Amino acid sequence: MASAVLLERLQRALEPAYAIERELGGGGMSRVFLAEERALGRRVVVKVLAPELAEEMTAERFAREIRVAASLQQANIVPLLTTGGADGLTYYTMPYVEGRTLRDRLGGVGLPLGEAVNIARDVARALAFAHRHGVVHRDIKPENILISGGTAVVTDFGIAKAVDRARTNAFGSSSTLTRDGTSVGTPAYMSPEQCAGDPAVDHRSDIYAWGVFTYEMLAGRHPFAERRTMHELIRAHLVEPPPPLLDLRPDLPPSLAGLVERCLEKSPEQRPLAADDLVQALDVLSITGTMTSAEFQLPGVDVEAPSVAVLPFANMSPNREDEFFADGISEEIMSALARVRGLRVAARTSCFAFKGRMVDLRVMAEQLGVRTVLEGSVRRAGPRVRVSTQLVSATDGLHLWSERYDREIVDIFAVQDEIARAIADTLGTRLRGASLPMVRVTGGRPAGPASVEAYEEYLRGRLHLDQRSTNLGASIASFERAAALDPGLSVAHAGLAHVYTWLGLWYIAPATIAFAKVREAADRALSLDHKDAVALAARAIMALWYEWDWAAAERVAQQAIDAAPGLPLGYSVMTYVRVAGGQHEAAIDTAARSASLDPLSNAAKTDLGDALRYAGRHAEALEVLLPVVRREPGHILANLWVAYQLDALGDAASAVPHAERAAAAASGSPAPTAALARILARAGREAEARAIRDGLAARGASEYIAEYLLAIASVELDDHETTLARLERSVAARDPHMMLMHREYYWDALRGHPRFEALVRTVGVRRET
Repeated sequence: MASAVLLERLQRALEPAYAIERELGGGGMSRVFLAEERALGRRVVVKVLAPELAEEMTAERFAREIRVAASLQQANIVPLLTTGGADGLTYYTMPYVEGRTLRDRLGGVGLPLGEAVNIARDVARALAFAHRHGVVHRDIKPENILISGGTAVVTDFGIAKAVDRARTNAFGSSSTLTRDGTSVGTPAYMSPEQCAGDPAVDHRSDIYAWGVFTYEMLAGRHPFAERRTMHELIRAHLVEPPPPLLDLRPDLPPSLAGLVERCLEKSPEQRPLAADDLVQALDVLSITGTMTSAEFQLPGVDVEAPSVAVLPFANMSPNREDEFFADGISEEIMSALARVRGLRVAARTSCFAFKGRMVDLRVMAEQLGVRTVLEGSVRRAGPRVRVSTQLVSATDGLHLWSERYDREIVDIFAVQDEIARAIADTLGTRLRGASLPMVRVTGGRPAGPASVEAYEEYLRGRLHLDQRSTNLGASIASFERAAALDPGLSVAHAGLAHVYTWLGLWYIAPATIAFAKVREAADRALSLDHKDAVALAARAIMALWYEWDWAAAERVAQQAIDAAPGLPLGYSVMTYVRVAGGQHEAAIDTAARSASLDPLSNAAKTDLGDALRYAGRHAEALEVLLPVVRREPGHILANLWVAYQLDALGDAASAVPHAERAAAAASGSPAPTAALARILARAGREAEARAIRDGLAARGASEYIAEYLLAIASVELDDHETTLARLERSVAARDPHMMLMHREYYWDALRGHPRFEALVRTVGVRRET
């Protein structure tokens, strides 16, 4: 249909809601127009289905089929707004996204590795979200991927399927390649099963298309570039292997080339099981978002050292509710291994990322940075437990060691100790130190929990602590019940101390109350096991953030690291000890060490980004932090640190969306809310900032709102004397974040003021390098 005729018909159909501005292009299933939605004054994209498709369905049928896809709301998905039909036209609308398509960006050449990985990850995240909600795209291609502000977003989710199903309903049959030659999908990116007209096409078809466009980004050419006609392309998808990626681009990490080529397998069963697996695999290609793991060696990491990952043990008990018990055993064995000097142990966050997934052992080990993997299962029956384990070489799949333990649950600590020692012996390392984390010494022999109930409550407490965003209260309750059932269970007291550090640092409770609990619980744990690394870390946190004793914090944090060299927590604490002392390069090295132990952890990368921020290495900080935000848009700290970084660089306007995202993700928690108020004021949005600040102050009548937070929210709004008065009251309240006030850029306007310098001396943690 001629553009002028279609434009006139479309404008009539959309009056008076929309005013068409111009045609943007299109092809295949739709023609694309830019329009203004008059009621809201916003620009939208209107896509009109090709007449040969629209004539075979009604707008009502299409609207029914598109209903589920229209509910998708995710950062990498362009949502559907409305759908309708008039004058023989069927259309749908979407937000207008400023940017260009991936096709325009490609321009017939390959992309830089970091950029290609980020785009591939963004699309994989969109696919993973949609697939979890039962929506398959079926037309993934560069034309449906938009690059906006450095982020890739995907359009037209569910459209191809809706069109196909609507036509099926109309004619009683369905085929990817229709009888009139109009394809529901794009032949260059169709999976073999789509090409064959398989009616059972599922999410693995999207994974194939992801492989095709990712191959194209990396190689600078389509995998079947020589095939020009539809029939040649279809035949290639069905039977021809693509040229090996490494032949076309030898600089690629082999793991990335292998991942893409697995996505291009002809049989859906041989592709990765889920788009989540693609996201996970790409997450570990870089620590900065631009360098591959093979190119970027973390400081202090001996890649040749013995290393192991403990995968989540399978729950073999008849009761499915015992899943937490099997997970807990896995985590406790990790903790035991973390005390083995000379052995690198992948941390919990990274290991548990593979829970429930079928991932090739070599790929898994490469992502975790280890050479061996411990697998196992747990079966419990009443007071007895059977733990079966096997240590496997990741390079060749050989079984290095295996054992089965049938014991009483009260002997579980001794079992964990035996497993750790057997692995250490097998890998040629040796244990140093008197005890492992799960061993208390009573009368010269290891002692376990006094009861099954106490141990179960302890494991529940750890589970809730791992879900700290919503379960801190439940974690405290479980640890307290465990300690009440067995007052001698050191790990329950250590867990309690760890939880209360979070309550104090995140302003959930006043510092004086929270850290009194930290002291009580940590000291009790250390009286039972003086090498409990978690209790030592809690004591170091208290020394630094509450007692403002820099030297004690350094000493105790080092004790935590010495007690469990493989535990990221000790390095995380030491990172901020180094920052407080102005030892910025040492802080970066320490944070990098923590990230190497937990390579899939966004939290570890956030610490690294923060250490870089304090060191003034701004570009590197953003390179670390922005990929975290892309992977996890709701990550509170990563968004806050990005906002701080952008603001410190003089771009407060760009910082605002990140601060808003942090505050929203934290459900209005006081700390991100205060930061948002300050950044809004810096961006010239003073009225909004003042409203948020005043609302925060009003909340103080019914909940705990720290003076330090009100000082942050007010520093750009009030005079310096008012802000300084708030900071002086913060000293009296022992506010933890006074510890870093001499390092924070947002107090720069107060530096040199006698009252501010007096506060710095009172806190007394300044240490020049």
